[in-house]
Amino acid sequence: MDIIKFDKISFSYGRRKGDLPIIKNFELSIAEKEITLIYGKSGLGKTTILNIIAGLLKPQQGQVIVDEQNIYDLSARELDKYRSKKIGFIFQMFYLIPQFTAVDNVVIGMKNIRGSYQEKRKIAMELLDRLEIGDKGETYPELLSGGQQQRVAIARALANDSKIILADEPTGNLDKDTASEVSGILEQLRNEGKTIVIVSHDEHMKEISDRIVMLDKEYMSRTGVM
Repeated sequence: MDIIKFDKISFSYGRRKGDLPIIKNFELSIAEKEITLIYGKSGLGKTTILNIIAGLLKPQQGQVIVDEQNIYDLSARELDKYRSKKIGFIFQMFYLIPQFTAVDNVVIGMKNIRGSYQEKRKIAMELLDRLEIGDKGETYPELLSGGQQQRVAIARALANDSKIILADEPTGNLDKDTASEVSGILEQLRNEGKTIVIVSHDEHMKEISDRIVMLDKEYMSRTGVM
């Protein structure tokens, strides 16, 4: 069953005549509980596609259907609720708050979780334990390795129990062995029922993906699914 559908999406940064489109007449269906890899070199609009799914960028043309809802029919408040409830983000640069410990970087992502700070902290520690860095809960980001920081970022993405995980070059700043560990975590999350959309030019991401969407440089649109 498809959970995300792009219906003839076109997007350009700017609305003047002659603006170069980032994506043009882009069509894509993403199945629930699968890993979909959007693969291509830098500059082809991969991150733009993630931002459109997240409701952060509105296309000039077309519809984006998520869970049978055209998300761009939603109000700004509804879009914010959609993001906090359904979407978890994993970034290449981690984006951890340096003044916060690892556990508090996870807690701050719990917009949809009701309860006291101590209750949220307990959930956050359980997520860190699950990702095998529970002993780093009180550690600040600058004292963590790149792989440990990415695990904290993954825990934060899972903090609201979002059903869709968007991963933007999740292994881009990691060495080969650590990247393999992160890939294994993403594969495990897929096996637990998460829908994961990865954008990357990392060849190793192909090994864990159920679908691979290749981006074509000339037309900046999907040219095939492997």
